[in-house]
Amino acid sequence: MRNTFRYFKTSPEIIRLAVMMYVRFPLSLRQVEDLLHDHGVAMAPQGRHQKSWTTVYQTGPSIMLNSAHCTLGEQLHWIAKERPPYILSYPTNFHALALRCQASGIEMPWLKSLVTFSEALSPGQRSVIERVMGVTVEDMYSAAEVSMIALQCPEHPQYYHVQSENVLVEVIDDDGTPCAAGETGRVLVTDLHNFAMPFIRYEIGDLAQFGPPCACGRGLPVLQRIFGRVRNMLYLESGEQLFPDIAALHLHEIGPLQQYQMIQKSYHEIEMRLILSRPFRDGEETRMRKMILSALGQSFDLALVRVDEIPRHSSGKFEDFISEVAP
Repeated sequence: MRNTFRYFKTSPEIIRLAVMMYVRFPLSLRQVEDLLHDHGVAMAPQGRHQKSWTTVYQTGPSIMLNSAHCTLGEQLHWIAKERPPYILSYPTNFHALALRCQASGIEMPWLKSLVTFSEALSPGQRSVIERVMGVTVEDMYSAAEVSMIALQCPEHPQYYHVQSENVLVEVIDDDGTPCAAGETGRVLVTDLHNFAMPFIRYEIGDLAQFGPPCACGRGLPVLQRIFGRVRNMLYLESGEQLFPDIAALHLHEIGPLQQYQMIQKSYHEIEMRLILSRPFRDGEETRMRKMILSALGQSFDLALVRVDEIPRHSSGKFEDFISEVAP
C-alpha cells in the first residue's frame, strides 16, 4: 500500500490531528500550528516536507523551514544535507540566511525557487535574496486570519493580484475614505468562506497601495506595494511616517555583517543591533554609520551595538525594524 506520509517527518497521528482541526474548525494553517505548539506539538526540528505548496504553487518536493526553533546555522546545515529544490519561509528569515551565506561563501546550486509568505517582502530584501541565492523569489501576501490575500503576478512580479474569489480587500485612509491607486492606506479584509466566524472589514494592521490594472490581462484587483505592519514604520516628530528599507542599503558589503535589527527608541534615537563575524576595522563602522544616517534622511543619534543573538518572535518571524514610538 502506498505510504501517504512518506514525505513528512512529523508522525501520522499528529498530521491527522492537524488536518482534523483545519477541516472541522474555522482555523488557518498558522492557527492550527500555533495550537499544536501550545500543547507541546511542534514541527519536526528540521522543517516540514511537502509534495508541493498548495495548488497555487506546483513546486514539486519542497520544505518549509522551522525558523521558530532552529538557528540560522542549523537551518543552513539541514538545507545542505537535504538539498531541497524549493524552500518556503518568511522574507526576513531568507534575508538573514542570504547574508549568512554570503559571509560564509555558501552556495546552493540545486535551488530552483524560494517562496515567501506571511510578511511584507521589501524590494531591498528581494534584491539581496535573489542575488545571493541565485534564484527568483515567489511572494504571496497572506495573513493568519484569512490565509492568502494576494499573489505575485508571474509576468509582472512588481504587482500582486488580490484573490477576490476568497477575500475582499480595501485600502482606506485615516478618515475611512477609499484610497486611490498609488495612495498608501490601511488594509481591511473581508473573508468569504469562513462561515463560523467571518471577518468583515477587519483591519489586519498592514499598509498597502492599490495599483493600476496589470498588463497580464487578469481582471483581479492589483496591489502595487505592500508595506507591512504599522509598527515597522519610522515615526518622525512632525507626525510623518517612513518605511525604512534597510536591506536596500547592502550594509553587508561594507563590513562583516551577518544579521541586524534597527530599533527606534525615540524621535531622536536609533539603536542598530549587529551580529558580526569579526570586529570592525579600517573605517568600516564609520562608513556604515554614515550610510545608515544618510538613508534615514533625518537627524538621529545612532548607536551601533554588537550582539551575539537577535531574538525572534515565537512564530519564527524576525523583524529587521521595530519602532518603540509607534502608537
